[in-house]
Amino acid sequence: MIVSFDPANPDDGFYELNRTACVDECPDEEVEPHCWRLEAEHLCGRPLGVAVTPDGASLLIADAYLGILEMALRGARRGALSVVATHYIDTDGERRALKLSNSIQVGASGVLYFTHTTDNWERRTILFDLLETSPGGKLIRMRDWRRRRDETPRVVADGFTFPNGLVVDAGEAFALVAETAMSRVKRVELPSGSVSVALDNAPCNIDNLAWGVGADGVSRDQSTVWLGCAVRRRRPFALIDLLAPHPHVRRWIGGLLHLANASPVLYSLVPKTGMAIKAEARPGARVLRIRDEGVYMDATGADVSGNSTTPSPCTNWTRLVLPPVLSGHVSGNSMAVPFKGKLYMGSHKAEVGGLSVYSL
Repeated sequence: MIVSFDPANPDDGFYELNRTACVDECPDEEVEPHCWRLEAEHLCGRPLGVAVTPDGASLLIADAYLGILEMALRGARRGALSVVATHYIDTDGERRALKLSNSIQVGASGVLYFTHTTDNWERRTILFDLLETSPGGKLIRMRDWRRRRDETPRVVADGFTFPNGLVVDAGEAFALVAETAMSRVKRVELPSGSVSVALDNAPCNIDNLAWGVGADGVSRDQSTVWLGCAVRRRRPFALIDLLAPHPHVRRWIGGLLHLANASPVLYSLVPKTGMAIKAEARPGARVLRIRDEGVYMDATGADVSGNSTTPSPCTNWTRLVLPPVLSGHVSGNSMAVPFKGKLYMGSHKAEVGGLSVYSL
């Protein structure tokens, strides 16, 4: 589902624009009530990234199952969906289907960039890709997405391990790509595609990225980047870290769980706390600030952190009490976006479905 939200009028809540599954025809009445469930999402679509075009006329969407889509934001077609791309050209010249498009950005020139997480797994079985930790992810570029009939996206750089979040420099000189499985951020020089490590060994599995903002709270500040973290790397137990030195064990566990159709088992092992990290946006970057959700509250102020005993190290943050539609845990924090003195944190978990707002 694609919704709009006006930070200036939070009482208005969310306004539904459309659902990506409706690009051809909407799911039938028997399927739609179950669209939030993992086993049905391939029938309903799962938008993972969005980006507004420079002219503000369209919203480009990276959907895990449907590829790259365009949604009109103006005029009589507002909310209407169309397909931009379903395939890409790999480094070997082969044309391949988009298996799992993830984060998406549009440069000032109109060039489209997006991360492609894996050729092996769908989003509903993506935890198996985390177990594999195979370097099969890519950063893909489409020079003129409006000429979709004449152009197929092409790989800019590959060899990423679970590439996820993406931000692109205003001058399109470089991009930053989050590698969820490796807890790091890589820098990709554009257009050459050369890759270096910008931030390594983060205390979490990084999901999406967002540029910092200037003193006015609106203008882009490319000296810093915010990392939205779905999962903290807990001590002494962090599943990915624990299994990292043992590829044969990971392969055996993954094969067994795949045969048993046991994705829910893996999801049940994922910790329920997230983080937001502000870091420098340069090679060898330092972490500047951490918002740790080891303990978090709902809109009433009640502690809903479950069995977590880790206090938040940041005590100068204030939770804003919002209407019920905006309240929720920061469990599974997908993104952290600063805007006008506030930090907006959204959860990717369907059972949470909340937007939490903190003052900076």
